[in-house]
Amino acid sequence: MTEHGHHPLLRRRDGHHARVTYEELFFDLVYVFAVTQLSHQLLHDLTVTGAVQTVILWFAVWLGWQYTCWVTNWFDPETPPVRGMLFVTMALALVMASAIGGAFDARGLVLAVAYVAMQVGRTAFIVFSLGREHPLAANYRRMLGWLLISACFWIAGGLSDHWSRAGLWAVAVLCEYVSPMVGFALPGLGRSSTRDWTIEGGHLAERCQLFVIVALGETLLATGAMLAEAQSWDVPVLSAMFATFVGTLAMWWLYFGTSSKDATATITRSQDPGRIGAYFHYVHAVLIAGVIATAVGNDLVMAHPHDGGEACLCANSLARPDPLSRRQRHLQEDRLRPCAGFAPRRCCHSGRADRASSEHPLAHRGLADQRGNARCRSVGRAHSAQPRRWTMRLGAMSFRRRGALFRAAMDDETGCHVFSTARRPLQENMQRVDSKVLT
Repeated sequence: MTEHGHHPLLRRRDGHHARVTYEELFFDLVYVFAVTQLSHQLLHDLTVTGAVQTVILWFAVWLGWQYTCWVTNWFDPETPPVRGMLFVTMALALVMASAIGGAFDARGLVLAVAYVAMQVGRTAFIVFSLGREHPLAANYRRMLGWLLISACFWIAGGLSDHWSRAGLWAVAVLCEYVSPMVGFALPGLGRSSTRDWTIEGGHLAERCQLFVIVALGETLLATGAMLAEAQSWDVPVLSAMFATFVGTLAMWWLYFGTSSKDATATITRSQDPGRIGAYFHYVHAVLIAGVIATAVGNDLVMAHPHDGGEACLCANSLARPDPLSRRQRHLQEDRLRPCAGFAPRRCCHSGRADRASSEHPLAHRGLADQRGNARCRSVGRAHSAQPRRWTMRLGAMSFRRRGALFRAAMDDETGCHVFSTARRPLQENMQRVDSKVLT
């Protein structure tokens, strides 16, 4: 099948590129807010749990937008019924986006109900409008069946707690994300073919490209907001701004300067545009998620432009699960020492202390008191009196223990003490770190 029967709500295909309407652009404004909500959700919970939850919520946002995008590819948003449906969907999407911050707390059921109403309501409207005989009707009936199945998991997840909620919502996401791959196959309703999805390739590609612009806008918003809040625009702050802006510019160039036009042409000229369009959306789900994660990175860089050394040592200590050889550790510490205020101290073979700093690592920022500084200096002197002793080898510790140790090292009372001591008092230090983390 290459053409659908005439219906007053369908777009008229005249062989030209279907333009994106003002109604669709207005609809996308809600997703500007949704992307901001997602980036803040991840920024405020930079843990594995937070990342998993943000990924689930991202797919909810993306799938709601994607299914609407396919509807407006076939149906004309400038007709009053479709326009009304689009604005109702927009209102429900706004409620869902507003609930993202508390999705895994008190507002989980609100998000689930808004999302289900959006997905099921829009599809039911199309099924009712098309009737039984239209060529697209069977595809939308199958789609509605899968959305009703996923709705059960969304509502059940909204009524559950924490990881049960995450698991149920993950199943719901899989139902909606994978079902197009199998043609929305359901017993008694058959299976759709991608050749039935006679989409307008140029319109679909442009809609995805506009969403990429929305995500890139979030990276610029993160940079600009943090720059506006900075108390002084010194060299580190301006350097951080320049680095994050260049990163956003590079992502824009990689997407729009190299492949976006080719993608539009590929979908338009394909013998099976429905299949290529589905692949196009699958790829963008991952691509745009990466852009949102980059926006979170921009926030962190702009919030801590002076912490390059600390970040360098943190990445070095937490990203290496295997211990390095002594020779490699010598070279690694020598490279880190110029950029890290609290680089681990080691003693040279001659017995002289080779120290990056004898003061508390955060003293120059007013985050340590005089007692902490004095203790750090005394520990440094005790360490320098023990030639050929080495600081603890972070690589030999478990990931959890290293993370706890680094967090305690950033504390103004324990930081220099933990990173300065040699192997002999290591057990005492670790007990203090464990007790601090537990409390």
